[in-house]
Amino acid sequence: MKSFVAAACMIGLAFVGKAEADGFVWTLADVSGVCEKVIVNGRSDTCSQKADGGSGLIYTHLPNGRVFLTLGLVGGRILSFVGEKDSQPEPTKYWLYLSRVRFGSKATETVANVGGTCIVTMSPDAATWYNVECQGSGEHGATFQIGFHPDGKRVVPHYVKH
Repeated sequence: MKSFVAAACMIGLAFVGKAEADGFVWTLADVSGVCEKVIVNGRSDTCSQKADGGSGLIYTHLPNGRVFLTLGLVGGRILSFVGEKDSQPEPTKYWLYLSRVRFGSKATETVANVGGTCIVTMSPDAATWYNVECQGSGEHGATFQIGFHPDGKRVVPHYVKH
């Protein structure tokens, strides 16, 4: 899982210029659960599994306002849903409006411009996540989707100064 977190952090860093990177604080949260549906570029895919048989999702919020929801995929690849705008129309629902999806491995990475949303259903204090659904579509009909069901464990944010 540590390499997955490191990969998610590296993707986040790719978006931040050197001037912004000095002394900023990231918010990171590791959400454990079960990945039930993954579609990458129109094709069904599979989340990587942790030792306990579950999967993990990383929430990353950068100081420039960009938010990532990142999943590990089999074969050492990752899938990140990225947005700059969000809203919380009610205390138990968080909406992230997607602008791109990033997917690939250390060797190759693809960025697709997309429109769509990620909706996180959670407790009013955001300490427990119940469901994460993301749907995005891009150029040439490319589709991206996840259905992730957290295991009910408390989500603890970590603040990382870079």
